[in-house]
Formats: sequence, C-alpha cells, structure tokens
Amino acid sequence: MNSGPDEPDDAAMAALDINQADDVMICRPQGDVELRRLPEGAAIFIAALGERRAIADAYARTINAAPNFDLAATVAGLFEAGAIIEGAVPTSNRRRRS
Repeated sequence: MNSGPDEPDDAAMAALDINQADDVMICRPQGDVELRRLPEGAAIFIAALGERRAIADAYARTINAAPNFDLAATVAGLFEAGAIIEGAVPTSNRRRRS
C-alpha cells in the first residue's frame, strides 16, 4: 500500500497493538501533524499543566498516579514536539534581590 500524506504507512500500522491502551499527543511542529506516544504518566502531567498548575504540583499529582513517571524525559519531549510555547513564574514565588 502506498501511503499519501493523510494515510498511515505499513510499518506504523504493523506496530499498533490494539489490545494495549496508549496515551498519545497530537502536535503540529512545523505545520505537519504528528502523533506521539506519551510515556507513562505524561498525560496526567500535561493535563495538570493545562489546568495552570505549577510544575511541582503537576509532578506531585503525576507521581502519585504513575510512580515510574520520568519528568525530565517528558519535559524534553514536550519541548521537542513544540508543545511548550511559553512559561511564567508566579510573582508570589519570585525572590527579591537585595
């Protein structure tokens, strides 16, 4: 089967295991639609960030549900996918310089 831009290729279809649930992220780096399989706990972490929780709060929520969660790999994957576009430091947590 020849795959066009909107059709999955044979290798990707062969790698699917319909008996296993996976979390995926749909992203559009450089305008091309990509599906990325998320590591354990990443969907929980991303959802918490989407609720505008601090990273520490999102991590605490995630690690309780997914003890093998890898924060560094998840954050690196989000940057690589172009899913993190801005960040903010709450003013109440900033240290004052003397």
